Amino acid sequence: MKRLLKSFLLVLSVGIFSTSLMADPLPDSSFLANSAGWYPSIATPCLDVCLKQQARAENEAYVSDITKKTFVCKVNARNAKGELYGNNFSDNGQLKNQCMVVDHKGTVYVDRAFKCLCVKARVIGPINPPEPPGVAPTF
Repeated sequence: MKRLLKSFLLVLSVGIFSTSLMADPLPDSSFLANSAGWYPSIATPCLDVCLKQQARAENEAYVSDITKKTFVCKVNARNAKGELYGNNFSDNGQLKNQCMVVDHKGTVYVDRAFKCLCVKARVIGPINPPEPPGVAPTF
């Protein structure tokens, strides 16, 4: 009887605490299922590619003179098998239509044919809609 009671309390406590320990992979304050995919781009910035898919372009912040965003992209490797992940700098006039990667030999190159990582919620539509023009992004 004691063992059964201990097992019941263990299951109950794990059930209660597991809901408070869930991680939110996207900072959208919802625990809905999201889907992600790689969408092809030929000299189009990832932000535009993902907006056409009604999705959010996966991005990271980087600091140059001010904080900016870089979007996740990938290209077919030139000197190796597989694909290489890189950055699409949408705010840089020269690099916004290209994916910049570093290969296994340390060589940096850019490619105009690449794929963009886009994420969208299955139920509520686009997540984190883009900022209106002229509004600085918040991080």
